[in-house]
Amino acid sequence: FSPDGQWIVSASNDSTIRLWDIHGNPITQPWQGHEKEVNSVAFSPDGQWIVSASNDSTIRLWDIHGNPITQPWRGHEKEVNSVAFSPDGEWIVSASNDSTVRLWDIHGNPITQPWQGHEKEVNSVAFSPDGEWIVSASNDSTIRLWDIHGNPITQPWQGHEKEVNSVAFSPDGQWIVSASNDSTIRLWDIHGNPIGQPWRGHEYWVNSAAFSPDGKLIASASLDGTVRLWQCGWQEWLQVCCNTLHYHPVFQNPENGSDVEIAHETCQKYVWNPQCPKQLNNQGAAKLKEKAFSAALEDFNQAVQLNFTSHWKDRLAWQSLPTENQ
Repeated sequence: FSPDGQWIVSASNDSTIRLWDIHGNPITQPWQGHEKEVNSVAFSPDGQWIVSASNDSTIRLWDIHGNPITQPWRGHEKEVNSVAFSPDGEWIVSASNDSTVRLWDIHGNPITQPWQGHEKEVNSVAFSPDGEWIVSASNDSTIRLWDIHGNPITQPWQGHEKEVNSVAFSPDGQWIVSASNDSTIRLWDIHGNPIGQPWRGHEYWVNSAAFSPDGKLIASASLDGTVRLWQCGWQEWLQVCCNTLHYHPVFQNPENGSDVEIAHETCQKYVWNPQCPKQLNNQGAAKLKEKAFSAALEDFNQAVQLNFTSHWKDRLAWQSLPTENQ
């Protein structure tokens, strides 16, 4: 999408790029210039430029009318899989099958040497919202975080069991989502710590994942032929587990000053909202039938991890919940 939401740009294996209005009408003729498949396109933040990446090992910059700006940018030795603009529009980052990440200025001049660190093809790159960091995903099953100078930050993030196809920052820059050929999606904090367990639901490779603009939802696309929508905020996880525990006997007579009482008060305040009791009661009853208490407690722990920088980490000490109550 263009930043103003009025246009959509698409990339195709027919080696062309097309611009469309929001009603699906093509604007101008197909943009021709790449000699092989076009893998990735992105709008500049001001909506004036479009950058594209191709299997012809080049990157191209276009104006909104489809006119190529400058000559093709050459530097990668193999196919270019992904390109992204920096938030200020001054830089473009690219990922290639030559196992490197490259940074370019708006004129197509490479900045620094290729960033080396991945051991296999690099499939996806993304800028953080503040433009300070770049995240990359590779067929070596790892994710890497870089500063703007190409210095790796932390060790490679390991957790996926197969190739990582896609990475994206949350709008607030605090989280990164990744999609992998191990059929899972993972959420990470900015330090490379995995948040919770892998998200399972797809039955085959997951090719792409993206945050909603408000950061509360993640959409994923898979070779199983489906798209899935996930709730990713700690509030959403908190609601899931509170709904599960709503009718649990442990909450009928919470002990004074215990972790159970604190958890009960938390659910009462943030989830069991009197304004919509019927809906929540129904959800709670449905979860109760599943007897998914262990899953609920795991969700609660994930919620705590997601908001570990605040008072929740100290207050919601679910690890100490008595075994018999679990």
